[in-house]
Amino acid sequence: MASKEELKRLIDQLPEGETDKVMSLVVSLLPGRDALDRAPLDDEPATQEDIAAVRAGREKFATGETLSSAEARRRLLG
Repeated sequence: MASKEELKRLIDQLPEGETDKVMSLVVSLLPGRDALDRAPLDDEPATQEDIAAVRAGREKFATGETLSSAEARRRLLG
């Protein structure tokens, strides 16, 4: 069985034009991905509140104000 380190080494050797194919394959293997594929498309128009929230999130990301996944999980799940 291949190790993650082996996979990382092989991925580093890929030509730049092939990375999209590999990304699609890897994402398809992630747990829960099939649920995302079956989820209905959100076709509601964005509200001004939605747009403001996205803008605020992007500004926080741009300034480096992010959370680790562990911290986000702690905040969401307690």
